[in-house]
Amino acid sequence: MYYGLLKLPAWEAWLVPPESTSPPLRKVAGDPGNAYYWCELAEWFDEQGDAQRAQRAAQMASALGPNLAPLQMRLANFYFNRSDFTTALRHTSRTLELTRVYDAVIFSYYRRFGLPLQQVLQHGLPQLPEARYAYFQHLLGWAEPATVLQVWPWLCADHQPPLELATLYIRYLARQSLWEQAAQTWRQMAPQPPEQYLVTEHVYNGGFEHPFQPVPFDWQTSPPAGAVISQSTDRPRSGRQCLKIEFLGQENVVFRHVSQSCWLRQGEYQFEIWVRTDGLTTDQGVYFSVEHPGPASYQNRSESLLRTTGWQKVELRFRMPRPGLATIRVCRDPSRKIDSKIRGTVWIDDASLKPLARGLS
Repeated sequence: MYYGLLKLPAWEAWLVPPESTSPPLRKVAGDPGNAYYWCELAEWFDEQGDAQRAQRAAQMASALGPNLAPLQMRLANFYFNRSDFTTALRHTSRTLELTRVYDAVIFSYYRRFGLPLQQVLQHGLPQLPEARYAYFQHLLGWAEPATVLQVWPWLCADHQPPLELATLYIRYLARQSLWEQAAQTWRQMAPQPPEQYLVTEHVYNGGFEHPFQPVPFDWQTSPPAGAVISQSTDRPRSGRQCLKIEFLGQENVVFRHVSQSCWLRQGEYQFEIWVRTDGLTTDQGVYFSVEHPGPASYQNRSESLLRTTGWQKVELRFRMPRPGLATIRVCRDPSRKIDSKIRGTVWIDDASLKPLARGLS
């Protein structure tokens, strides 16, 4: 009978001294097909300073239990303790292939032992996409941008990562103020991007047709007290949906709760959006602003809209003096009147932000 490397009963020849009363030796002698007993024996030999027998016992354990994730993890620990990182990575890679249970432990080892990134990518991760995605998400929690930027193209080489992971990556880039890389990644990964996105059109989901994604380059909404925000099929200007904001007449609402950020090159731009209203009260209505690092002499907010209107186009023109981020925002300022609790409804549709022909670079 064969167990991987050894032919039984030939294993007794190197388990000498036979008179030993060591529990690991007795366990293996009683059940030589048990991979865990061989692993325990390898650890015992290692403690005794018998490196050769420790190595052979560990190899026997590996041969007997290639599909046992706890055993593979234990063998990885054995080789990490011996600073045999090449063999340790073979076992951590196999563990990651079998289960997600040990992800955090394994990835922390890679960091703690200072293993080179290329060694981890080539030998410490299986071909399984889920394991690679888990490692990348781990990197987002602590790694420097140079490392993360290097791993993302490697991650995309064979499979397109899931949108959830791309979203985490974009938010990481945004925290690092790497806005251009974040925008280009969103262009690559976004569902249903507009034609010529980031070339001749810089608003994503301008028709409010798709579910909002938690990235700065899609619409971000957070309803304040006294207002309700929703995607609505109530008579959109085009398509199936528009954005609907209902003010409930309960609060003097300070509204800044619908926004989208756009990464823009230097040059002149025109923002357009269509809006209709129904019964907007008080002296402070809804307006649109574009926050950008341009000079104050360029208009960056629209007139306020009040009462009831049909669909009308709002336009803003501005200049970006250098590449950077511009943020489109739906706004309402507080009223100073006694009757300050705003009531009414606003519908928004067909937002667009395009570069003007002159001055773009």
